[in-house]
Amino acid sequence: MFSKQDLSLFQSKSIDTERIDEQINNFKNGFPKMKLKKPATIDDGISQISDEELEFYQEVFTAHAKKLSLLKFVPASGAATRMFKILYDFLNTYQDTEDEYLKLLCDKGPETMFNFFERLEDFAFYGDLRNIAAENDMDLEKMLDKNQFKQVLALLLTKKGLNYASLPKGLLKFHRYKHFSRTSFEEHLVEALNYAKDTDGNAQIHLTVSEDHKELFADRLSKTRETFEEKYNGTLNVAYSVQKPSTDTIAVDPNNEPFRNEDGSILFRPGGHGALIENLNELKADIVFIKNIDNVVPDRLKETTYQYKKALAGVLLEYQAFLFDYLRMLEEDKNITPELLDEMLTFMEEKLCTKAPASLKVEDQAKVKQYLISKFNRPVRVCGMVINEGEPGGGPFWVKKRRWISFSTDCGRFTS
Repeated sequence: MFSKQDLSLFQSKSIDTERIDEQINNFKNGFPKMKLKKPATIDDGISQISDEELEFYQEVFTAHAKKLSLLKFVPASGAATRMFKILYDFLNTYQDTEDEYLKLLCDKGPETMFNFFERLEDFAFYGDLRNIAAENDMDLEKMLDKNQFKQVLALLLTKKGLNYASLPKGLLKFHRYKHFSRTSFEEHLVEALNYAKDTDGNAQIHLTVSEDHKELFADRLSKTRETFEEKYNGTLNVAYSVQKPSTDTIAVDPNNEPFRNEDGSILFRPGGHGALIENLNELKADIVFIKNIDNVVPDRLKETTYQYKKALAGVLLEYQAFLFDYLRMLEEDKNITPELLDEMLTFMEEKLCTKAPASLKVEDQAKVKQYLISKFNRPVRVCGMVINEGEPGGGPFWVKKRRWISFSTDCGRFTS
């Protein structure tokens, strides 16, 4: 089925043929479904902290942060292509005729092309768009007055101008302030300098980016580093890695056969954010703050972000203290009573959201100890949940796996 060229490609990606066969079989037969038990709710998978606890956990983090290595991890390889699909469709189909213009005027809803052009000045990229138009001997305001919509979009989306449709999300202007605008990448730099600095004022940031975009991020950093470091009294240490080719997934055609490029090579697509766990595993830090590249807010809302990031780290440190104590006792194997094992199992269920299999009996102490060590001796992830207000998007739920139940979110397992 596979040629020497195919096998060479697989080898270059460190993917064996068994895994390729498994991926193709999943396309043919369907992917294994996760068995959902029930949604997670407050006091049943989700812990809600009071205002007093919010302040307490921030203080816990602040008291320990000076002795810890901190790192901000940002998945930033996402391209902006999908963000501009509607604009690209308009660019490719709109005809500069009176009928088309009248059709545009007939639909003035909040998510329409009419509203986009009507409020173009409100976008953070407007200043850059006006400047690139001037560099091409064009006047953006006059183009809009003359309804030259396709020309405006070409300047925004294509290589004729800002080339936004080909840029990563992290390098798009996201927020507009009084005298400047910021990309989402720059907003993450500001965040890091406010809650992820060590005792020497160093803010460690690691971004996963596309190989094609590394230089673009580095160039953006070089233009803004000095301003941010001076304003927020710290030093930015930014590193990058690329999603590992071994996590790529083969692409198939409608017949579930490998899709091939024009040169005959098989097309692969990058895995989702879950594939970045391998990049994360290679990093060294006591606490890692994880946040997607486009999940940022402007300065006027950042204080809430800082409060909850610190509080989440405080919760993590509290759990870690319990885990370290429990592990020490389990490994020393001294004074382990049935009551203490019950306490540990309760902590695992109530705090780590993992229920032990029914077959596990406290009377069999050796098995219980090994089971607890396997669950406690691993990284801990604490996730912040936003209030469910009916917006689309995934939420947390309990998932049944084999004979036990654990807690999952839309972005991966909370604990296991």
